[in-house]
Amino acid sequence: MRPRVIHRCRGADVSVRHVPGEGRGGASLVLSRADVIGCASFWLAHLFKRVIFYAMHQRMPLLFRDAGFMLATAALISALFSLGGVGTVLFGFLMDRFNANLVIAAGFALMALAIWAWGR
Repeated sequence: MRPRVIHRCRGADVSVRHVPGEGRGGASLVLSRADVIGCASFWLAHLFKRVIFYAMHQRMPLLFRDAGFMLATAALISALFSLGGVGTVLFGFLMDRFNANLVIAAGFALMALAIWAWGR
């Protein structure tokens, strides 16, 4: 089926693909036969991500202490570990306004520079 134009945005046509069962509610649409594998895969990946995050967050102060950091410094680094979400929101904002590939490349370059500087 041919996509239909739903909105005009800055002179460009924005279209969507035809969704089987159009007009149904959100849960029944996501759990439809066509999307059940993708939905289950997403939630399984999210579960594993959370398990790894919490396991790592719990052990991080001990790992840093064993690496020679003072316990207070190790706890501070562990607390700052969660601030990665701020960078995610910032980079999402920048990707919406500029070339997404360049923003990601700049992010990786900045991250490499920070790792290099920290290791010196």
